[in-house]
Amino acid sequence: MLSRYLHFLSLALAGTVAADPAARSSRSTSVTHTSTASADVASAAATALTESSTSNVKGQAFDRLLTIYLETTAYENAIADPDCQALIEKGILHTNTYGVGAPSQPNYIAPGSGDTFGLNSDSFILVDKNVSTVIDLLEDKKISWSDYNEGLPYTGFEGFAYSNPIEGNYERKHNLLARFDSIRLNPHRISRVKNLTLFYQDLEDELLPQWSFVTPNLYNDGHDTNISVSCNWTRSFVEPLLNNSYFNDNALIYITWQANGQEPTARNHVAGILLGSAIPQSFVGTNDSAYYNHYSDISTVEANWKLHHLGRWDVGANVWDVVGRLTGDKIRQWDDTIAGGSFESYYWNQSYGGVFSSANDTTHTYVAPNVDLVHNGRTILPAIKAKWGNNCRDSTSDDNQDDDDESYTEEYYNQEYDEKYYKEEYYNQEYEEHYYKEEYYNQEYDEDSYSEEYYNQEYRDGADEGYNGNSADMSLEHVESKKGPGRNREGRKEGNRGRNRIYCLPDYYRDIIELPDNFHPPKGFEVPIPLAPAPPIKTPIRVYPYANPPAS
Repeated sequence: MLSRYLHFLSLALAGTVAADPAARSSRSTSVTHTSTASADVASAAATALTESSTSNVKGQAFDRLLTIYLETTAYENAIADPDCQALIEKGILHTNTYGVGAPSQPNYIAPGSGDTFGLNSDSFILVDKNVSTVIDLLEDKKISWSDYNEGLPYTGFEGFAYSNPIEGNYERKHNLLARFDSIRLNPHRISRVKNLTLFYQDLEDELLPQWSFVTPNLYNDGHDTNISVSCNWTRSFVEPLLNNSYFNDNALIYITWQANGQEPTARNHVAGILLGSAIPQSFVGTNDSAYYNHYSDISTVEANWKLHHLGRWDVGANVWDVVGRLTGDKIRQWDDTIAGGSFESYYWNQSYGGVFSSANDTTHTYVAPNVDLVHNGRTILPAIKAKWGNNCRDSTSDDNQDDDDESYTEEYYNQEYDEKYYKEEYYNQEYEEHYYKEEYYNQEYDEDSYSEEYYNQEYRDGADEGYNGNSADMSLEHVESKKGPGRNREGRKEGNRGRNRIYCLPDYYRDIIELPDNFHPPKGFEVPIPLAPAPPIKTPIRVYPYANPPAS
């Protein structure tokens, strides 16, 4: 199955494969609309569904947020450029902001979902639909959104890259939302992942969303050029917006760089700039030295609109101070005891042993979100809690075997489409367990072999007491003293469920700034979170390596 996808992708990148018109209605979740051939692009663009919508949900600090991510640039270089200096003078400079990984792609998956899932490459990946994103949080409160990508050939394009002779080159690794199945498989969501030219149309029509993410092309973001080009483009894009009364009505613009890109000792230090009428005049021209990272993008949005959270690294990330002063969120200072080391000893340019780590060849499961965390009154999104249960779902329990139509449409997505549309036109899901196991996964083993051979786990049913997994024993000693669910050896006495309770993310998940980095020094992050958690939901990890990816 993987080889088939690789072959399909390689042909698509060569521009020789036309989009399969039947693929959308099939039961496969393979990528479609990947051809870069001119005729195929023109044909797909002519029928692509593109949607725009606006809303007016009042925020506590701002009513509109536009975020711009630029390419790899060191902090010192960014703040020294004259055009970026001109923008800094109009707003707030974040002097202590950091990326969360390397190369580029981890720093785009993080602000979308609150985790990198161990990603340490620019490979073609698909994130399973069970993983929620910031879009789930926004839609839960009916906040409009769009993701604008310069050079994207048309709305719904799923290819790895596109050479756009008119608008500049596009690469999927910089697209915030295209890799998430919960976005790309939903026609109403993917219709809002669109070309940057449509930003200007939405602006003219006064249909701009309240939440926007902008990714320039490879030339304008500095990837194929330099900081002078990217700062010049950004200034030319932003300053007219600041002077536009429709756009800049209690608006906030956030500009940052996805990574530092220098030697590892640079520690992934990047700049952040806040602009817009939502900034009090007394803050204009000031510096903010609090520690932020790309997860702060999500936590700030959650705080401003009183959203739920994702149960991941978004929960503990500092809210931007200018916003937190109005939402009641306090800046959390670095704690050497909690973090296990000084601030200066930490590096944010590495991966941990998650599902997408190139060093991982055994872990095929996503770490479950912590559904019990509460931060400044914000709780887990109910749809996430409904989907992940008590965040220790058992891979062999009955409630994990099926994607129940009712819970899938009503609890997980919580969308206002009618059941008939969702089930028949969108996912066309009415498949039985046999199909789910054999056709979708294309796996020929039964449930026992699935849990024992596929995951290579050394436990059997009834192993609640006296669990022998080394990584689990390591974490048990640490978490047994913690309060909350899943903190004892007994667990639940229901078959083999109890063994999985130790894989609940412990309460200190919200206090640790980064996950352990056992695979990639220079600094080992000695945090005893198991690197091979039991599967909360059965899902294959689909990673499609790119043979010779361009340098980030």
